[in-house]
Amino acid sequence: MINVGDKPTTVSAFLSYAERDLQRNKRHLTTADPPSGLGADERPLLSLYVMKSKVPERRYVGVLSPYVEEYVAHSVVTNAWCVSARWTLEPGDVYAVLAVMAEGTTHEVPLRLTLYTPPDDATQIMCKPLTPANEWHVTALHGHTDAQGLSQIELLPSAAEGTSSLVQAALVMETETPEAFCSIATELDRVPHKMLVKYQQQQAVLSVPFAAGSMYTMTTRCINQRQEPVRNTPLKLLLYSERPLQATPQPGAGLSLAPNKMLDTLVSKATADQIIYGDEGHPEDSKRQVTDAEKEKEEQNDPTVLHAVISELEEQRDLIAAFAKSELKGEPDPQMERLRAANNELREQAQNLNLELKRAKAIVARNEQASRATDKEDQGAGSGAESLATLKQQLAEAQRANATLQETVGKMSGGGDSAMQALNAQLIETQKELAQSKASVQRLETDLKAQRASGGSGGSGGGGNEEVAKLREQNRELKKKLDEAPKSAACVLL
Repeated sequence: MINVGDKPTTVSAFLSYAERDLQRNKRHLTTADPPSGLGADERPLLSLYVMKSKVPERRYVGVLSPYVEEYVAHSVVTNAWCVSARWTLEPGDVYAVLAVMAEGTTHEVPLRLTLYTPPDDATQIMCKPLTPANEWHVTALHGHTDAQGLSQIELLPSAAEGTSSLVQAALVMETETPEAFCSIATELDRVPHKMLVKYQQQQAVLSVPFAAGSMYTMTTRCINQRQEPVRNTPLKLLLYSERPLQATPQPGAGLSLAPNKMLDTLVSKATADQIIYGDEGHPEDSKRQVTDAEKEKEEQNDPTVLHAVISELEEQRDLIAAFAKSELKGEPDPQMERLRAANNELREQAQNLNLELKRAKAIVARNEQASRATDKEDQGAGSGAESLATLKQQLAEAQRANATLQETVGKMSGGGDSAMQALNAQLIETQKELAQSKASVQRLETDLKAQRASGGSGGSGGGGNEEVAKLREQNRELKKKLDEAPKSAACVLL
């Protein structure tokens, strides 16, 4: 795994048995679990390890060392179901995820490694399963250090036609002595080539590029904390390289090539056929099951997108037609012309249908508006009739009150004083207003009858309502005066 972005991101890894995952994901399709329970069979314990290898200047191709330099994380809990690990993927480093079964088996056991990353950082993470092409050649030597704590080997990288002149290699030195601190240095024609900056305890790793066909000298040294040489200590050298590397120990160095039995226990190009490599994919049982009805529901056609696609296709068609026309010396392609004419006819038909649709909508809108106007006129006529009935009732009450007032005035006509004269004047004025109200009611009744006969209009309805309001106000004033008139007569008698 490689983070090619600029910011660290978090990764979660889960290791499990693929067969058990398949059974659990299909558990909803079965009516009952097996009698012994789901996953009751015993399986070897699982473990998960994450290691990191630093890459200078992000040169990911051709310079990756197969020997991991730094531990990152591991699965805290080891079990036979599922183990997990979580770590931060730093940019510029290469991470290796190692899946381990505690015991060997007599047959192939499929495992499933699931990696989870944040959705925003998914495009910045490169994840690729290893293949035999990723394995390097390895040369192993074993022996012991000399009296100075040193050992020297001559290295000759092989050259191949059609390949780069540089051969990347990783030189590994290991010793079982706890107090030993190791260092590696390389020389080319007695000139220092590359070396470790500081000593490393019990193990040293040096990633170095070699020029194909050139002879290099590799020197290892072991010292203790007092900087004294560690003499005659057991030593093992593992030389990884992209192409075969010929290693020759110098006379008296105390080193020799490791036997084939030891090489068979190391992962390399020679043993890649014995290793089962994984494949990257998304298993079907881990996907959400979608029915045919849901698939049809999810399929939607956006008219805007469809129009844009059709326009682009038509533009491409016109460009192709123009090119073909120029190639045919001005003679258009008859097939293209027929298609263009058919498309133009269809476009005109679509425009005509749109115009007819707009006209129909306009007619419907006018009919609805006229219907609403008729309803308003009917409501106005109804309200005018109700107002007319109310005014008639008020006019009748006013006439009865006027008659009562006249009778009272007739009985008291013998007085002849000034109060009676004022009362008579008020009676006359009231009678005049009563006559005017009666005439207005008759006129309003006539207008309403004429409106009902001719159908009326919105404007006449509005004028009738205003006249009714005026008549109501006049009747209120008239009734008020009539109510006050008997009281004035009583005051005169007292």
